Amino acid sequence: MNKGSTHSLVLWRTRRGTLTVSILPFILLQLSVLLVFTTHFSWTGVALCMLTYVVRMFAITGFYHRYFSHRTYRMGRVMQFVAAVWGATATQKGALWWAAHHRVHHRESDGQEDPHNSREGFWHAHWLWFLYEESADTDLEMVPELARFPELRLVERLWFVPPIALGAALFALGGWHWVVWGYFVSTFLLSNATYTINSLMHYWGKQQYYTGDESRNHWLLALITLGEGWHNNHHRYQASTRNGFFSNEFDITYAVLKGFAYLGLVGDLTPVPDKILEEGRLNRHRRSRAKAVGSSFAPQRVQMSELMAEMPAASGGLVAETLQRVRSDMQALRAEIGKRGADWRGDLVDLRRQIGACSAALIGEGDAGRNVVKNADADWQGALQHIGERGAQLRSDWREVSELIAARGAELRGDVEVLGANVSERGRQLHREVEALRGSLGDVAQRLAGEAEVLREQLAAILQHLQGDVAPVEMERAGAEALRRLQGEIDALCEMVAEKKQRLSGEFDAWGSLLPRMA
Repeated sequence: MNKGSTHSLVLWRTRRGTLTVSILPFILLQLSVLLVFTTHFSWTGVALCMLTYVVRMFAITGFYHRYFSHRTYRMGRVMQFVAAVWGATATQKGALWWAAHHRVHHRESDGQEDPHNSREGFWHAHWLWFLYEESADTDLEMVPELARFPELRLVERLWFVPPIALGAALFALGGWHWVVWGYFVSTFLLSNATYTINSLMHYWGKQQYYTGDESRNHWLLALITLGEGWHNNHHRYQASTRNGFFSNEFDITYAVLKGFAYLGLVGDLTPVPDKILEEGRLNRHRRSRAKAVGSSFAPQRVQMSELMAEMPAASGGLVAETLQRVRSDMQALRAEIGKRGADWRGDLVDLRRQIGACSAALIGEGDAGRNVVKNADADWQGALQHIGERGAQLRSDWREVSELIAARGAELRGDVEVLGANVSERGRQLHREVEALRGSLGDVAQRLAGEAEVLREQLAAILQHLQGDVAPVEMERAGAEALRRLQGEIDALCEMVAEKKQRLSGEFDAWGSLLPRMA
């Protein structure tokens, strides 16, 4: 920022800046409120004071602040020039000076480079900051998009002309009485009400959002400044045209701008994002909860996960509406699951019935096969009996060998336990005995394998002998037919299960699409 000239007579030097005789016009303007004693009291004068107060306060809040400083909406070039002249009647310098300093304030809010850092004291933030000679100049680099308009730079140089014109118009219409009430008293109230946003609003009120500075909200200051008292809201989201984010946070300036937008004088008013509104709702809930248990509350940064986890559904708003929609979806899903469950149970009953029918059919086929076997050739019956007897003999031989192994193993373990110290020598002897036993078992196993091979050859011969017989052929045909029917039933059941699985997979995929709405 360009530093102002210090050629004027210095009155006081401070750590923050230099006061010179250039502050005298401002001091005289503040003292001019005493001129009220030079005229009489009248309700007309009071009404005129309030009218010029409100009209010019709107120019500061709606034009200087929300348009020139933050560009929260759009207006045409002609309307922009009118707004700059209108705002200058408030006697707070030009729009470019006002906006440039305000942008530095937001960039360095309550920091060392903040022009009206509230941590430097009330009077510094309220008056002194703009009286310092170092704050006199306009840093056009802070407002490049505005400085390109020559008409705005003209108003910037001649910012004192609109207040003089206002005073002259009041004098022409109502004489000295109107000048005192309509300009001097009104300007004193207007200027100090505006300055409270820089000073008192950083000391008095509540913080609804975490902003890292001392900005606060207060309904009374919002009333006298037409909505600027929702200062903490504004510091949380400066791009919004509206400072009173919620319905109970009245914002007269925003209401007037909406009317201007309806008339086509301005456009593209910037709304407050849902996420910012939800932060405020959650912090209100947290403050109420802290108050109920008698503890203090200070807002912190809020994550979306906290909003979803903590926001009560009764609070209204985006999160509450989302939760309500999710609950409705879950209720509908539960009803659908119940309906589908009934269908699934019916399908399972049908499937169980089909399996039962298939089992009965297979049992019938088995009975038919057994009847064929009973009526088969006597040689077939004899062969089966021989196979059974031979199998029983083999099993008996194998049990004998197993018992021999077990007995001999027990004997060997006993010898090992008794010999003890001679385990090495005795171990070699036992090893030889084990090897001998292994050979004996090998002989037995070889003999059993030979007998099993003979039995297999006998069975093959019997089957070959019976190939021409009718009964075995019929039995084989019946068995093959039964197997084919069983395979067909199994294939049908597999297809039915696959179809049901595909249907259920589709249903769950459809229900799974509801889950992103919960996020």
